[in-house]
Amino acid sequence: MRKIIAISALFLALVFSGCNSGTPADPNVRIVPKSQSLTVKPGSFKIKNGTPVVYCSNDLQADAGYLAGSFKQLTGLELPVRTQESANAIILKLNEQIETPEGYTLKSDDQRVVIEAKTSDGIFYGIQSLLQLLPSQVKGPVRIPAVEIVDQPRYSWRGLHLDVCRHFFPVEFVEKLIDGMAMHKMNTFHWHLTDDQGWRIEIKKYPKLTEIGAWRPETKVGHMSDYPHKYDGQKYGGFYTQEQIREVVKYAQERHITIVPEIEMPGHAQAAVAAYPELSCFADSTLKPWTLWGVSENVFCAGKEETFRFIEDVLTEVCDLFPGGYVHVGGDECPKSHWQKCPLCQKRIKAERLKNEHELQSYFIQRVEHLLAARGKKLIGWDEILEGGLAENAAVMSWRGEEGGIEAASMGHNVVMTPGNWCYFDNYQSNYDNEPVAIGGLTPMEEVYGYEPTPAKLPDDKKELVMGAQANVWTEYMASEDHVEYMIFPRLSALSEVLWTNPEHKDYSDFTERMNKHYLRLTKAGLNFRVPVPEEMPGIQIFGQEDVEISLSCEASTAQIRYTTDGSEPGPGSPLYSAPIKVNLKNDITLKAATFLRDGTRSKTQTSLLKFRNFVPTDKPSLEPGLKYTVFTGPFRSFTEVGGTEKSTGTTLSVRIPEAARDTMSGWKLEGYLKIEKEGTYQFELTSACGSGMFIGDELVINNDGFSYGNTRTGNVFLKPGLYPVRINYFDTMYGCWLELKYKGPGIELTPVPEDKLFQ
Repeated sequence: MRKIIAISALFLALVFSGCNSGTPADPNVRIVPKSQSLTVKPGSFKIKNGTPVVYCSNDLQADAGYLAGSFKQLTGLELPVRTQESANAIILKLNEQIETPEGYTLKSDDQRVVIEAKTSDGIFYGIQSLLQLLPSQVKGPVRIPAVEIVDQPRYSWRGLHLDVCRHFFPVEFVEKLIDGMAMHKMNTFHWHLTDDQGWRIEIKKYPKLTEIGAWRPETKVGHMSDYPHKYDGQKYGGFYTQEQIREVVKYAQERHITIVPEIEMPGHAQAAVAAYPELSCFADSTLKPWTLWGVSENVFCAGKEETFRFIEDVLTEVCDLFPGGYVHVGGDECPKSHWQKCPLCQKRIKAERLKNEHELQSYFIQRVEHLLAARGKKLIGWDEILEGGLAENAAVMSWRGEEGGIEAASMGHNVVMTPGNWCYFDNYQSNYDNEPVAIGGLTPMEEVYGYEPTPAKLPDDKKELVMGAQANVWTEYMASEDHVEYMIFPRLSALSEVLWTNPEHKDYSDFTERMNKHYLRLTKAGLNFRVPVPEEMPGIQIFGQEDVEISLSCEASTAQIRYTTDGSEPGPGSPLYSAPIKVNLKNDITLKAATFLRDGTRSKTQTSLLKFRNFVPTDKPSLEPGLKYTVFTGPFRSFTEVGGTEKSTGTTLSVRIPEAARDTMSGWKLEGYLKIEKEGTYQFELTSACGSGMFIGDELVINNDGFSYGNTRTGNVFLKPGLYPVRINYFDTMYGCWLELKYKGPGIELTPVPEDKLFQ
């Protein structure tokens, strides 16, 4: 176990620029997540060598040591830890008058700092706020502003989930994420330890789980929608020993974080049944942990008693390792095909007077709940555990939207909200093409910040059953630690405020302003994160004149934007954006721009191809509604390849693939005319799975190529009133023909292109 002092840098993300040794910190205090009440007062408190950290209860000794170690790591100051209260000290004190277990007060003046709380949890969160008051100091005395903070969290479950089955990450990285959680006052780490692609936890009674189940023979290369599937041919895996598990649990406890282990059942079990084939309905000794993503049909057999003996043995060891109150059992995405064919499962259905396989799954989960209850634990599972009847005392994690959570809470069950639209951090963070590969979908930071975990339509007397929410990080497309961090941060900063701060105190503009300093804290913490990029840069911009001005902006208001117009990579010496960029488009220009934070940390590069084209409306007096579509035999790997053998043709009234024409491994061309009513610049937004491209005439307006699930790309074009020939090429391999075109322009908010604007 590494000592707290050795890794406390993750909490020492303490950045206020321009502070010299011993000078006052910026009084414009920026704390994330935002405190419920914060008042800045005149004066400051100087912290120097010998300033004591006083703890007034034995329960706070570890927290006092943590705080002193943090100061040593950041400033080099030696702060002695004492039990006797004194002046000119940092004092940690329990106070029964504070109402909530995680609430705290922090008061500082020119004489001392006092953090009070009902429990050590609240003291720890007060320490996190204190650390965010510090200047960016390397050595020597520091001053913090005089403040009065009264604070408490809105929700009791403030979580982050990490899948270590699709890709495995070492203990050191898990602890680093726990550090990142703690600096955001998050308190629940959901550790996804078993799945089809790997079993990651040592179970001493069943050694084959890690000897066989922890190692898949190879891994899928590229996106799941990329056909034909390709593999790397490299054995892959890893697992945590029980000693390592105990280390991480202790590490998390020191940071007031509870770990909730997830042991998947009855589905997502191929790694387990590969190790012990007798646990499946139809034993297959050749089975290996799965090399694909998605859902395997190889599940635990619900008809065999030995399955439940195995699960009882596994959970006995799991419960011994994790002292928290909940054990997550998955319960999601369990195919029923093997159960339907299995004589023992069918016998179980009849013997227990169950209606179908869904009720068999409910029976399975209820038995597991009893096993956990006998060991003093509560069961929590994904919202599929509602199907067929919910176990009596189970809690539900609602991921397929909010309906599962609403249903469970209405029945009197505790709920954690984690719907994919807001809380799945494996989704893309923007529509720009510089994002690393992801499963698909779009969950930008602003959308995360806007989430409301307590549904308005939930009855008032049930709303308290919403314990909170959490971010989920599924790692099919995250093979590196940097990639995982990039997908988590800074979206976790936004979610932390959703879960901590009361709605009336939230404001996204204020949040982004506070993030200017918090980004620097993330850098100090050694975390890789998505730096806000220059905005207003669609991949293609087509203008109606040669001489144009390009305006750029960035959500990080104190950052610099640097750019180039010769296609080269922007760097610290590139032109600084301070006013609209004037360019002449006699020839096409490639504009590149990047954001640079005050500490030099930079964003990914944005690229926009700038063109001048004089589009002339088409004179077509007699047209029919809709677009003509042609289906071509695939598979294709790019929208540029779509063509060749025709399978069928027809008409669609909107930019979509009609039900009758939907087919995987195919390509489509949608062709016709778009009617424009007013002169101006129009932004088009094309969403598809997999790749697509939009043309006006022969000019490419949007390039949305590639393999994914629900990617969106944009393009701008200047158009005069009239009809314009439009074509969309699209190919799909497995995701159900998802295609949509939206636009906005003069007098038009972003909306799907209306049917009355499309002709053939």
